[in-house]
Amino acid sequence: MNIYSDISKARLVHVGWELGLERLLSGYKALQDPKIHAECGLGRWIRERGQAKYESYGELDTLLNVHEKFHSLADEIISRKEQGHTDVPSEIVMKMHKCSREVVYLLTRLELSVRMDKKDFTPLTHAFRGLKVLLGGNLGGDPFRMAPRPRMVDWLSFDVLRRRSLAAAIDINAARLNHMLWARDLELVLGSLGGVARQRQVPDADECYLGSWLNGAAREDIEDDSLLKILSATHKEFHTQVIKAISSLRHDDDAAVHDSINEINGLSRDLILALTHAEFKAARRVL
Repeated sequence: MNIYSDISKARLVHVGWELGLERLLSGYKALQDPKIHAECGLGRWIRERGQAKYESYGELDTLLNVHEKFHSLADEIISRKEQGHTDVPSEIVMKMHKCSREVVYLLTRLELSVRMDKKDFTPLTHAFRGLKVLLGGNLGGDPFRMAPRPRMVDWLSFDVLRRRSLAAAIDINAARLNHMLWARDLELVLGSLGGVARQRQVPDADECYLGSWLNGAAREDIEDDSLLKILSATHKEFHTQVIKAISSLRHDDDAAVHDSINEINGLSRDLILALTHAEFKAARRVL
């Protein structure tokens, strides 16, 4: 079973490349790793397939620019290491991480746009969906499905570990896309700045699709407890900022709305990145 689109595979390849760069930053002798010196898999995918296939999607142009900035910073880091420098200025590392986070986020947005289009969403359907959201419909309606239950219990298969990894990858993949769908609907609500948006009641962190998963199956899907704690804390803060933004809308405090939206955007990117790292670990056995 292949649950990954070419966009999603490219996203995981990018994360794998960055992890090699992280090993280099941590002091490991990774300069001999041919992957560090060769054209990265994401760049090759963009050139050979992605650019022609998805040129009609707005996310692609932004992705090209951000990916170029990422590699400009990565090249500087590699050059410094090749010259024998033990430390790389923290501002360069921070900028590299921020660009990489944006690459992962843009690839997720692109994947969501493509998958929604494959559901035969016409422009009219898109408009109707947006109207439903503004009029109080559920954010992130029609969620992507998690792995079916019961999971992993198949005594006819000897490869139990692979089946467990596949179920985890399906869940994490769905959680990532469900959050992206929820966040896109939220952008529509907050961007409207109208009376309808001010009346919205945002669910608590435990009530959305991602929150329900984090409190349930994620404990089986993500073996790294520290990563699970980061996801839970980031997700709760995300909802806290959403509630603040809606409250600021009701009080006509545009400056506070702007600040909350900036926080929301950053936290959403942090969630997508953390989910991708969890997904990368689970997917290594199934790709």
